[in-house]
Amino acid sequence: MQLKSMRVFLEDKEPQESGPPVHCSEPGCNKATRHSKPHCCDHIKQMTYVKNVEGELQRREKEKRQLTKERRLGKKSHLVGEALAVLWEHQKVTAPGLTRHIDLSHQQSTVLLRSLAKHGYVTLRRNKRGVLTATACFGEQLPNRDLP
Repeated sequence: MQLKSMRVFLEDKEPQESGPPVHCSEPGCNKATRHSKPHCCDHIKQMTYVKNVEGELQRREKEKRQLTKERRLGKKSHLVGEALAVLWEHQKVTAPGLTRHIDLSHQQSTVLLRSLAKHGYVTLRRNKRGVLTATACFGEQLPNRDLP
């Protein structure tokens, strides 16, 4: 009964009118923007914040390629930071578990866990099923990655 009344409510609703078109606020650009945003797509790509995000994504992809080639990552790498955050929350994680939390393959997660062990952040053991498991060697505070 309630679904029928909701359907009638949605069908009877007047479509919202969109406001006047908004144009890019950059000098000399007269392109229309989407959803009343102040900049067009071309100028959004030139913003410092967007460039920084793109740089981080490229750095992350580079680190994933290093893991694929069985190369361990340095303490200050982006993926090491992400893995430490997962360990800080859970205190223990398996390689497949890390794969579920971070967009990595099983092989990449295994190499990343070995990198963490090399830096002294975790101890590695195999559980009774033979799955690589990392246990955090730090308490409730994330380790300082700036220390040697």
